[in-house]
Amino acid sequence: MRNVVFICLDTVRKDYFDEYMPRLQKLADQDFEQARAPSIWSAPSHASIFTGKLPYQHGVHAKSPTFDTVCLDDTFLDSLDSHRTIGVSANPFADSYHGFDAFFDEFTDIDQYSAYPNGINLRDFIVSQMDEDDTPTAYVKSNLANPRFHLRFLHECLTDEQPLKSLANGMIGAADLASQRLPTPKLRDYGASTVCREATETISSTTEPFFLFMNVMDAHTPLQHVRGFDKHLHDAENTWACTTDRYNPWDVIENIDEHQEYLEKRRGLYAAAIDYLDRKIASFIADVQRVTDQETTFIITADHGENLGYEDDEFLVMHKSSMTEGILHVPLCIVNSPLEFETEDPISLMDTGTLVKSVIEESDKRLNRSPIAAEVVGLSSISGTKHESNEYWDRMIRAVYDADTKYVWDSIGNTTRYRIDFDQPCKQPERETDVSIPSAISNIFDIEITEFKQQLSEEDDFGTKANQEVESRLRNLGYI
Repeated sequence: MRNVVFICLDTVRKDYFDEYMPRLQKLADQDFEQARAPSIWSAPSHASIFTGKLPYQHGVHAKSPTFDTVCLDDTFLDSLDSHRTIGVSANPFADSYHGFDAFFDEFTDIDQYSAYPNGINLRDFIVSQMDEDDTPTAYVKSNLANPRFHLRFLHECLTDEQPLKSLANGMIGAADLASQRLPTPKLRDYGASTVCREATETISSTTEPFFLFMNVMDAHTPLQHVRGFDKHLHDAENTWACTTDRYNPWDVIENIDEHQEYLEKRRGLYAAAIDYLDRKIASFIADVQRVTDQETTFIITADHGENLGYEDDEFLVMHKSSMTEGILHVPLCIVNSPLEFETEDPISLMDTGTLVKSVIEESDKRLNRSPIAAEVVGLSSISGTKHESNEYWDRMIRAVYDADTKYVWDSIGNTTRYRIDFDQPCKQPERETDVSIPSAISNIFDIEITEFKQQLSEEDDFGTKANQEVESRLRNLGYI
């Protein structure tokens, strides 16, 4: 029975995949041209991928960003009785902190500043030492010359079960933090190298067959020139980074014409990160094929895409509060597929479980659910500061694809119809607002959008607290 490796290229949209990932496309024998994500940010999208349900059904969303509402028997992993299930993830939502590890037999969290997951996590140590108003980067900068800081960390390392790996994490992590502010490339990538190494080492010592889930975050913000990026793909200085503490996304969105230089640098770094991932993942695939005995199939996709300020992105940046094709249209390809699928038809990532079972059983199962739906329940936790128009940005949004038409509506009464050009990835060339949503489309959901949003508003105290805790952690991790 064959192994399956499921690789999530976090935040990679379809058009940039097509342009900057030629190696994976050359390796792939199946390429689904019309795959759509079920939601627009990591937590709800991952839950939908593994359960085949929308956010209002599985309960993972902005008001409840953990996986506590999802049981193992709700996921397709529960049916993989013959496979050992393994997860290796650099995603700060698809991790053990949020309960995602409970779905796997073995799970490894990857932190961008810790080269060795078994050693002391440098960033966790820093967070435990700093004041409430500090950030890890600022704390390290102000304590690099403080002998007490180094002695405390040295003591922690020497008393740890993995002292050498802990010391290595400290030295490598401190150098990487320092390199972010120097006129040199950032020393280490945002986790792809560690994810690939840990995944290869894990499967080389595990039993076969196995199912391996991987998430790499290098195309996600913060974007900065990293040692290994192709400098020909962007013109950003080594010290430039599109972090929210330097560029407030609300300011960019509201004054998009004044941020063209920012957009060009961001787009270039995004392309360079995707090109870098192309090389890393292609090499990883070769390594896996080398260390495994049984046939291994690789399924490569993204949990969502990214808005980059284009007209078709409705001049938005990041992946918040919108259902553009830049966010929903994602890559989906298979390397070493045992079957020939119909790859031209639209497919939802909520059909991932069916796809995985088809590959394992080598039996062609029906993949294409029609119509395809997507949903976001409120503003994601990767929001930065709240906006004065928070009611708008925190609205609930639904989208349904019906042939070449996409209907989008939200909890404050906006309705839009788009025409999708299947020959142009991430494009939605025609747009009509204030349309009537056909009942056959809206009735796909068994609870009306405003009714569900109202139910969540009644639980807002919990949701606000959960968002504050998650946002604080993401800030400490360097993602906002």
